[in-house]
Amino acid sequence: MGVAPKSKWIGCRNMERGNGAPSTYIECFEFFLAPTDLEQRKPRIDLAPAVINNSWYCSEEEGCDPSNWNIMERVVSTLKAAGIVVVASAGNNGNTCGTIANPISMFESAFSVGSYASNDTISGFSSCGPVVVDSSLRIKPNIVAPGSEVISQLPDLSYQAWSGTSMAGPHVAGVVALMISANPSLLGQVEKIESILEQTAEPTPSLITCAGSAPEDIPNIMYGYGKINALRAVLKAKSLVGNEDKTFKSWQVVPNPGKELISLNMPVTEDVLLIYNLLGQLVLSTPISAQDGILPDFTGLNSGLYHLILQKSGYQTSWVKQ
Repeated sequence: MGVAPKSKWIGCRNMERGNGAPSTYIECFEFFLAPTDLEQRKPRIDLAPAVINNSWYCSEEEGCDPSNWNIMERVVSTLKAAGIVVVASAGNNGNTCGTIANPISMFESAFSVGSYASNDTISGFSSCGPVVVDSSLRIKPNIVAPGSEVISQLPDLSYQAWSGTSMAGPHVAGVVALMISANPSLLGQVEKIESILEQTAEPTPSLITCAGSAPEDIPNIMYGYGKINALRAVLKAKSLVGNEDKTFKSWQVVPNPGKELISLNMPVTEDVLLIYNLLGQLVLSTPISAQDGILPDFTGLNSGLYHLILQKSGYQTSWVKQ
């Protein structure tokens, strides 16, 4: 049962009985970036998921307000920069202008998902853009997926039909899994994955007119780029096999974790080493050679987790999980 039945998944509880806080939501995002053991030790970036489904929003009652939206938005942007697709349910506030109004579905870096029903039209509860609460007039959602009367399994192994954009978002996360299964080189290529989802969606005119968006516009404030089409998305992903830049996977950082000086074992002769912090900021760029063995002194870097990228001359840079 489900869009991608054989996918592996992990979860993180980010609220208590339906209510969370910015700190609990961010804590789970940090976990997904580098999953730990139950004692919150031994972070493993290599276990980070390819896509995260977020069927929740952070309200002012929970502590999310305009004064701290930028913190949550930076976290979502960091996950995206780290190669993780961040799917967010658009919300269930109805088909009127500007009802997408809460973190994280309102953010540019989140891939926001509205809902449509079995009659092939928008669900009456599905929230719409543009995003007016931050004055951006950002067009959201990005896309819509089935979210009305969706059969789902309950903890007691029974089944019920539930409705909400919380049912639509997981469809998109599942399609992302199918796309990466069809073309593993897409792993970490968030912009490309999102672009494929949008390009292969079925364009659908909006039923309402809002500031900055006409009904015939694609994307628009009701359907975004349109209704998700899993088959088209997977076929498009498969068509890119063989056309992607080569990914070098056989390299190791020793020791890992390391301190001050580390050794890099790799098969290629000349590369550029790029080091990013968890905010997605480039903190070091230096040419290296396989013959060097020892990398430059890192005493100027603060303790923490970093992403290392090897950029081969003539090839496109992409995030790798190492």
